[in-house]
Amino acid sequence: DPNGNMTAMLYGGSYLLDGKVEFSVYYQTAIATFDDLDSDFDQTMTLTGLGGKYYIKDSSLPFTPYVGAQYASLSADSDWLSDNNIELTGIGSSFCGGIYKQVSTTESISIYGFITFTSATINLTMKDNLGNSLEESDKSQPLSFGCALKFKNGIALVPSITQSDGDSSFNILFGYSM
Repeated sequence: DPNGNMTAMLYGGSYLLDGKVEFSVYYQTAIATFDDLDSDFDQTMTLTGLGGKYYIKDSSLPFTPYVGAQYASLSADSDWLSDNNIELTGIGSSFCGGIYKQVSTTESISIYGFITFTSATINLTMKDNLGNSLEESDKSQPLSFGCALKFKNGIALVPSITQSDGDSSFNILFGYSM
């Protein structure tokens, strides 16, 4: 966005059961700054969630399809919200589907290509100390594609591009596989 920035850090872990079912938990912090507004409006958001995916292993297909779902809770804080005794919280859910394929492998690295389509809904609630509240719902359908670089030492690097509601973002996920 030309009028601001958002920087996010995601911390989490997942467990893959029998190569087919993945369970995940995560915690994300994001800081949004707005160039055209006073810094009182800059926000810090936290998100805590859990999710899962099911990988459809079928050797007759040239790729591996998967489906998944996530659920998360959100809260936001800023000087403006605090000064006005306003609480901003939310609940989000999403369903996704996609495919991935191993495109190259050597002794030191495996490379996978992927594409994921997601349908997400977030319900936000803003409450003040007088009992007034305002609720807002938003839906989005992001499309992501990228590659996963999995090194033999367990380190994984996943660059991707996401397109959602006319905006694009570049993401890098860093992980370690045990």
